[in-house]
Amino acid sequence: MLQKQQHKVIHTWNGVINMQKYKVIKTYTSTDGTLYINEIVKRDGNQTLQNHVRVRDTMGRIWFVPEDYLKKA
Repeated sequence: MLQKQQHKVIHTWNGVINMQKYKVIKTYTSTDGTLYINEIVKRDGNQTLQNHVRVRDTMGRIWFVPEDYLKKA
């Protein structure tokens, strides 16, 4: 009997893994709200602003955060 192996599939967009996790190292405030220090966010695939990373917070909101506000978790 053959065993089925399960693999976790991670989609890529332009060679970047979409599920990278980042930790917010400085509180980021915008007109849409505030991302607080130590919050964990996940990278989203669409990078439209220079020197910014598109991320999703735990509530599913999309943010364009400057790279220097984040570090890999």
